[in-house]
Amino acid sequence: MDWAAYWCYTSWTLVDQNEAGDTTTHTFNVGPFNFGDTIWYRFHGNIGAVSSPSDSPIFQATWTFIPPSSVLQTSCDPSGNFFAVAEDKNPKAVVFTAASSFSARSLKILAYKSGTTNICTFEVRPIVAGGVPQGAANPPLASGTLDISGIATGPPGQLIEIPLTTPVALTSGVQYGLCFFGNKSNPDRFYVRYNFENPCPLSYACYSTDFGYIYLQWGAGVVDIWFELWGG
Repeated sequence: MDWAAYWCYTSWTLVDQNEAGDTTTHTFNVGPFNFGDTIWYRFHGNIGAVSSPSDSPIFQATWTFIPPSSVLQTSCDPSGNFFAVAEDKNPKAVVFTAASSFSARSLKILAYKSGTTNICTFEVRPIVAGGVPQGAANPPLASGTLDISGIATGPPGQLIEIPLTTPVALTSGVQYGLCFFGNKSNPDRFYVRYNFENPCPLSYACYSTDFGYIYLQWGAGVVDIWFELWGG
């Protein structure tokens, strides 16, 4: 690689092809990269020991591969009934304590819908005074969306996985909130599995009546929303 090309980058790494000598096939081992990382790269070669007069343009790529996940956080009991968590101005949330430190990449829930179409938003938020999620005036730690138009329209619902836009690092022993929002202009309802009979002692539900700007507790040991967080 000629020195003149270096000045396009703030830092660079020279990667040789895997094949020895002059070849017509060129493969490279690069990385590792994290989800969402963007890299810029170019190709330049030698013919024998002589630098080629040709250079490629500079390419850009964003790493979108999500490595295999495992379930790393769940509430205690998937049995129970369903209730609406993303209806117009009344979002719901579940507060949980992270059982380990991990990077969460997706959320799984048991759910169904009523109505026609809706875009639901799911947010991971820090917990503030009063043991409730931080309000919507502040950005979430991470979020994901789900178009519910194609999901089940009644019990027993279906298992749904919602990828987070970017992974979020959770710390063992710290509380976080999972918040469920509906489309403010469309009051179609989105129902998830909850449990009054056997709520998890490490999680509890909250609710809002103002689009998530202020949350209130139902209280620990009162109601629990079933979920799984997947990641690595």
